[in-house]
Amino acid sequence: MKKIRTFLAALTAVTMCVGAVPVAQVYLPQVSVVASAESADGLTYKLINNGTEISITGYDTDMTSVTIPAEIEGKPVTTIGQYAFSTIQYVKESKLLKVTIPDSVTSIGESAFSDCVHLRSVTLPNSVKTLGESVFSECTELKEITLSDNLIEIPDSAFYKCSSLTNITLPESVTTIGYCAFKDCVGLKQLSLPSTP
Repeated sequence: MKKIRTFLAALTAVTMCVGAVPVAQVYLPQVSVVASAESADGLTYKLINNGTEISITGYDTDMTSVTIPAEIEGKPVTTIGQYAFSTIQYVKESKLLKVTIPDSVTSIGESAFSDCVHLRSVTLPNSVKTLGESVFSECTELKEITLSDNLIEIPDSAFYKCSSLTNITLPESVTTIGYCAFKDCVGLKQLSLPSTP
């Protein structure tokens, strides 16, 4: 017990001595953090594929019509990123009514337009080969969509709850229709399937 008291007394003394040592102030340089996304004409974007291509990552939610350029700063716009126009990443409802997609775009990411409740018409150029899951889910006012002739798959939940969609023609290139791709499309009256399996 005496040894423990001696040890505790020594530890207390060391602590008090260390506590009495003045603390040196260290001045660190100020660092400003810059977001990786760039912006142009109300769109935000980032460089992809070693800086050779552009992916659209977001937009100004007050815009009602968006025309995506075929190139930005001399680089082709090849991708619309996941959630790029989706209200999931914004705190207010989308006002987007119309979007024009250039024929430089080859892929549209997961949920890119999900919950754009006022989006009414979309034409996908024939350059688009892939769509992400839930790409147009819950676009409740979407009435017309023209799909790319080079699309291979309609992914899971692609048009989930697109209740205003009345007809859609799948191009001959489509070989797969994903789970719940047209679930709760209550207004859908005609779905034209490819003639070949």
